[in-house]
Amino acid sequence: MSDMKRSGSLPTATDGHDTFNFDGVFRDVNNKLTRERLYAAQKLVSEGKWQNAKDALKVLISEVTDKHDNRNLRMILKEIDLYQERHIDDSVERHEAVNWNTVSERRPTRYSERWDELPQSIFLLKSWKMEDGSLRVIVGRRILSHQWITNKIRELHCSHIRASMLLGVFVDLRIQDDGVVVLYRQLTGSEKKTIMHDIVHKYLQEMELVFPFPALQTEYKTEIHCPDEGWEIDETLALQLGEGEVFLRDFSIKFLKTLGKEDLFLYDPACSTGQFLATMKEAFPNSYTAGQDLSYQMTLFAGKRLDEVHHGNAAEPKITDDIADVVFVRFINSEVMKASDARVMVHPLVRVLKKGGHLIIFGHTPVLVSSADLLMDEGLEVLQCIGGDAKWDGVFQYYLVRGYSLLKVSLIASSGYSLLKVSFITSGGYSLLKVSFTASGGYCLLKVSFIVSEGYSLLKVSFIVSEGYSLLKVSFIVSSGYSLLKVSFITSGGYSLLKVSFTASGGYCLLKVSLYLLKVSLIASGGKVKVSLIANGGYSLLKVSLVANGGYSLLKVSFIASGGYSLIKVSFMASSGYSLLKVSLIASGGYSYAAGAWYAHSGSAANPVCLPEDPNIATLQRTNDSNYANIYGAEYEGYFKDEHNKNVPCSVCRAKQTTASIMIPGRNTCYPGWKMEYHGFLAGGRPDHAAASMYVCMDNSPEYLPGGTSNQDGYLFYTTLAKCGSLYCPPYKQDTSINLNNLRAFQQYV
Repeated sequence: MSDMKRSGSLPTATDGHDTFNFDGVFRDVNNKLTRERLYAAQKLVSEGKWQNAKDALKVLISEVTDKHDNRNLRMILKEIDLYQERHIDDSVERHEAVNWNTVSERRPTRYSERWDELPQSIFLLKSWKMEDGSLRVIVGRRILSHQWITNKIRELHCSHIRASMLLGVFVDLRIQDDGVVVLYRQLTGSEKKTIMHDIVHKYLQEMELVFPFPALQTEYKTEIHCPDEGWEIDETLALQLGEGEVFLRDFSIKFLKTLGKEDLFLYDPACSTGQFLATMKEAFPNSYTAGQDLSYQMTLFAGKRLDEVHHGNAAEPKITDDIADVVFVRFINSEVMKASDARVMVHPLVRVLKKGGHLIIFGHTPVLVSSADLLMDEGLEVLQCIGGDAKWDGVFQYYLVRGYSLLKVSLIASSGYSLLKVSFITSGGYSLLKVSFTASGGYCLLKVSFIVSEGYSLLKVSFIVSEGYSLLKVSFIVSSGYSLLKVSFITSGGYSLLKVSFTASGGYCLLKVSLYLLKVSLIASGGKVKVSLIANGGYSLLKVSLVANGGYSLLKVSFIASGGYSLIKVSFMASSGYSLLKVSLIASGGYSYAAGAWYAHSGSAANPVCLPEDPNIATLQRTNDSNYANIYGAEYEGYFKDEHNKNVPCSVCRAKQTTASIMIPGRNTCYPGWKMEYHGFLAGGRPDHAAASMYVCMDNSPEYLPGGTSNQDGYLFYTTLAKCGSLYCPPYKQDTSINLNNLRAFQQYV
């Protein structure tokens, strides 16, 4: 049947259809009497009467003159022979391990499959993580499904891969005009059992199962796919489709239990008869099941089983955004759609996921995407590629994918103009980006207002489509109208995420930033640039001090996301000295002064304090020369590198929504129930100084007070070193600082 004739829905009922070409894994016949005799032969197989079944098929082949039906009968007979040849008997024992050196010495074996046979059943079983840098690929070919053999389904092959389907270690492949050829080093039955056992019990999360070749229509050599309006089915076929999912449903229930949640929102955008979601509902009675299907007839079956059912294309989910805990994707499969269409069907489903929700991709027939396709999507994280269980003695495609939403998108049709609204949400939940999508001749597509937590509009953006590469061009306009900032946002390959060009009023290019996982480069026309970049733990992200010609301060940026205190501070001064832009989301009040007792005074106070820059001077005067305490400024000493002898600033912060805040020396990870709030050095006083001191946490990248660079002493901070003895070594090490750069204070969640 040509593509021109494949419009509307198509009957596939079990009573047959005289115009349907059974070219896929469902190798049925059109003639009703022939079909009855075929099903009788399958029943003989289920009774263990293999030879009787083969004899019956040979007689039937000799009598049937219809080319389509005769071809499929011969195919079924060939599949029976192939199963008997490759089936591994239960008496064959597996080895403790496979000797790969022995396997590598074997001569390659050749296997070929014509395009009009079942090339879609050739598979590769390989590692997708490559954690050790190596990649060993096993090639195989599906044989008769155990469910076909037991007369439960009509498809010759199912998604379940067992040891007997493995051929050997992949060597090479060839694509020819008449079909495909694979070369491999053959494995013994014992070796196949050993490999499959090891995968199921040890490497389930490391392996991937891919089917590289398409299922083609015999006459037109085009990919077999679903008709425009889906399939028409009857109750018998509906039950058969459900039977083919038994082990997939069991494995899915097992996964859902790991989520630790009963009131799950489960969505299936191609729900078929609804039997799959209904089974999930039986296991999780408090869950809510929503289905959707391209076939209106399918929705009639599903409507009897599910809480909510929609008729429509899966590319346009009918449910609310950000609502689903799990989306079951069971339609981007061979014989359902073309591979080129399958690759673009996943992303539209991401928007219905809750933050941290899961996509699960599997199906009766081979999945048409791989981990490589999924990893190219920046909004997805691949957790697992196959499923399996010891009782099934095999594996199957089961892509477990987690979504992490950076963008929340709402599509709004309003006379064809305002189409898209986007909110960009950071981990702290702040709305950083709001986007309106306006269609204007296909050129100006996006207008963006950049909103900080205080509601100031900082950015205006025009979105220009250019072959899908340059996605954002930004002009940053201050009140004087000068263009200060230009931004290009690139998502080609997912690597370079942000490029920034900063231009002052004089037209000098002062700042270029390339940001990918917090990598920054800074360039000034005069070369007078100071940059401090901290990306440790993702908290203190960027500190920039820029000095242009003439010594004028043009740009100072401090971006800090530590506990939600100070998010961004920006001051911009033009060469004329006029202030063009000042932004402070949370004002720090300037510098405060660290202070304490003189390091050589015995009996003085041990603890340092933080003095404000704007004190209210007391009127109390000294009355006795000996009855008072002194307080001095503080300096960095010892191992603080460039900060030696420089005066120490300080700040006092209040942690919101916490029950406790503590300092834990020697840790670089959080204990359960806590989160990192701050990191730095463990500092204290020198042991040969007379004054007492305290252990304190000093900033990992210390700042210092302007002008305070001479050695005036006072309260002194030294890096703390470990001394072995009563302090166990290991885990600590003699004369090394206590977790340099890794001292953390943690904030407890409430």
